Amino acid sequence: MLGTRRATARTRVTAHVRQTLKIVTPGGYVAFVVADDWVVLSMQSKLPMATAAFQIPNSADAGTPESTNLLLRLYDPKSESARAAFDSAVKSYGTQPPVRTEFGSWTLYQQESSQNDVPYTILDAKSSNVGDVSVSARLAWPHLKQNPADYDARMAALFRSFLTNVEGKLGAYVPQPGEVTRRPGA
Repeated sequence: MLGTRRATARTRVTAHVRQTLKIVTPGGYVAFVVADDWVVLSMQSKLPMATAAFQIPNSADAGTPESTNLLLRLYDPKSESARAAFDSAVKSYGTQPPVRTEFGSWTLYQQESSQNDVPYTILDAKSSNVGDVSVSARLAWPHLKQNPADYDARMAALFRSFLTNVEGKLGAYVPQPGEVTRRPGA
């Protein structure tokens, strides 16, 4: 796992540090950008299925068992089990099947469900050609009374921005100045 930091303006008033993380793959790497305040819930960077999970801060969920979470998973298409996992249909959690749309090279699926009697929106995305791997992402957030009025719109925009910044590169990985390398199990 490799990371670099860069400052970006998130609003007119506040600047946030963002992290570019990279997972090295057999034929290159996949880079993605996360906010510095996202809590890392899990990071497993070894293929055939690498996973990064984050909790996105939301003051409305403080003191509750609910949270806004984002998951990124890389699948090595040379692995039968990874290919089967990527090719499987997006699971339906609600009473209605997920609504399918397209966003660039991504196929998106949106659905509503509930957990602990709290309604959630779940956005899934799949892209089969990100460098030398296939990639899926999921963003799920609770509909809490204390959420800001524009929270749903902000989360949908955050997900699209996240997907736009997932980038695969082919070829031998060459570390960049300022990067920190962390190896699994090290």
